[in-house]
Amino acid sequence: MFLADFCRFPRESPRVPHQNRIPPRTAPKRTGWTFAGYWDTLAQDANGNPKGKQYYDANMKSVRNWDKTAPATLWAKWTNKVTFGKNGGTVSGCAVKCDLTADNPSGTNAYLVGLVSENSGTVTQCTTSGTISTSTTDVAGLVSENEKTGVISGCKSSMNLSQESSKEGWSPNVGGLCLHNYGTITESEFSGAINVRCSVEQAEGTNGKGETVYAGGIGCFNEGDILSCVSSGTMECVAKDALQCVGGIAGYNYTAVENNQFNLEKIGSVVDCSTSMKIDLTSSGAYAVYAGGLVGLNDTGVVGKSTTETEIK
Repeated sequence: MFLADFCRFPRESPRVPHQNRIPPRTAPKRTGWTFAGYWDTLAQDANGNPKGKQYYDANMKSVRNWDKTAPATLWAKWTNKVTFGKNGGTVSGCAVKCDLTADNPSGTNAYLVGLVSENSGTVTQCTTSGTISTSTTDVAGLVSENEKTGVISGCKSSMNLSQESSKEGWSPNVGGLCLHNYGTITESEFSGAINVRCSVEQAEGTNGKGETVYAGGIGCFNEGDILSCVSSGTMECVAKDALQCVGGIAGYNYTAVENNQFNLEKIGSVVDCSTSMKIDLTSSGAYAVYAGGLVGLNDTGVVGKSTTETEIK
């Protein structure tokens, strides 16, 4: 993943006549960052690329004549390749575009997400786009586990998220922004696509109830607070002999149990949210299907002041 940052051209900038080539200069240095050149704007597109004109390349060679008729400021672009695992601080203003795949034939606990694995700090004003496609690996557009002290604020994801599994004992989970929310997700948005396929078949003559598919437009499992969030896009779940819990905001909204691994005692809340997701469910042999515009299965959780225009079929 690459972070982008901008800073102003040095004060000792040269005076250049109109339509003349800018003289070469020494490239600036910044510990831990790579210089990419100078542009005439701070504005960026969704992928973090400058929208304006470039005047210097990464080697500080002029790439165009000076076409300004008045004094102007140039801005340096810096990139930094980073990997976020557990976050206990602040991750702010990141734009991530990725194309990721994973296969987990052993069926051990595994997940793949767009930005942070476990968050006990703050993730704010970040965006993710692209594709994550997995086999027997849980998926989320932003964060895997948002812990009790974790805050996800002002974030957006437009990712295409998909998981398929035929592994006995594996229940596929997909969350638009987060898999397990124990903290707070606020003023955030998912507008991508979720696709889950579970093809585990029960052996003939057995009474097993199969696996469970969980999927939510914002959070897959919620025992924290999801506040003022919006989801749109599409969700498609195809399952055989599997229970399904799918919702436009949360798949499963519930109250923490007494012996929860995070030792939480909190009621899952979905408040001031809205969704217009299109949900398409295909189920054969399932013993139960829980699908809702806002929440799939609400197990002693709270849902309030929220609206839905979800289409479910």
